Amino acid sequence: MPDFRVDNSQPDLPSWAEISSLPDEELVHLFEKCEHIYPHPSRLKSTSVRRIASDAVMKVNGSETSDSEALAMSLVRQSTTIPVPAVLRTFQYDDRVALVM
Repeated sequence: MPDFRVDNSQPDLPSWAEISSLPDEELVHLFEKCEHIYPHPSRLKSTSVRRIASDAVMKVNGSETSDSEALAMSLVRQSTTIPVPAVLRTFQYDDRVALVM
């Protein structure tokens, strides 16, 4: 089976280990000022994915999403061989759900 992973690491950004202890508000600040923005996966949902660390991205969903996405990802990662990003942290702010992977 081919390996489709791409090395998207950004050497100019800190590693997740360096910023993982920051409070949620600081992660939101990093997210909002981030220049490493990925294309929106859907024009119908208010979802944004941005690289906040050299080895982590943060996905912010609108209020229609709960933390069930993180739970589902963790379940798939633990129970199957399907490659799924590890969930590093989840939190809510401004009626939105943030997922760090």
